Amino acid sequence: MGLNLLAGMMLLDRFYLQLTAQAGLRNIAPKENGKMTREEFRNRGLSLSVGYNL
Repeated sequence: MGLNLLAGMMLLDRFYLQLTAQAGLRNIAPKENGKMTREEFRNRGLSLSVGYNL
């Protein structure tokens, strides 16, 4: 489970920029002896795309 955010824009009718971010909401830290620990591991991602439309 997580959040995704996408933002983009066209430049001069040919070029585009796109920024994408992902944030995990669920703690994926392993349990010890079946019990939750105080550790927190969450997925995160960030990407930037630049393109040209033919």
